[in-house]
Amino acid sequence: MAVGLAFVPAAAGTALAQGMVEQQAEPAPSYSDELIAAFATAFIEVNLIGEEVAPQMEQAETAEAQEDIMQQANSRMAEAVEATPGIDLQQYNEILTVAQADESLVLRINAEIESRAIGTPAQ
Repeated sequence: MAVGLAFVPAAAGTALAQGMVEQQAEPAPSYSDELIAAFATAFIEVNLIGEEVAPQMEQAETAEAQEDIMQQANSRMAEAVEATPGIDLQQYNEILTVAQADESLVLRINAEIESRAIGTPAQ
């Protein structure tokens, strides 16, 4: 199964989709705090996998080797999302896509991620 997960470099961990927010033509779906929390958990795990494979991608000597690394990483990322309670892969990808055009959603997600970094729940 091909998975359209993209990993975000380490520096972007708390700046999800920063600079990628565009005008939105229609209202975005509303997501519960619980779903945003589950998304943040999955996002952090996906980001860790991305950080882990980034050096491997740089060291790969051929495009084929890079493709193999990315396929394995995407599989691991999908498994990490599916292993996260409260969210599935479809929901994860939907939120990731919507966040690219919804600044308020990005702010909610970033607040949740940042709260984990400092050890307090998001508000």
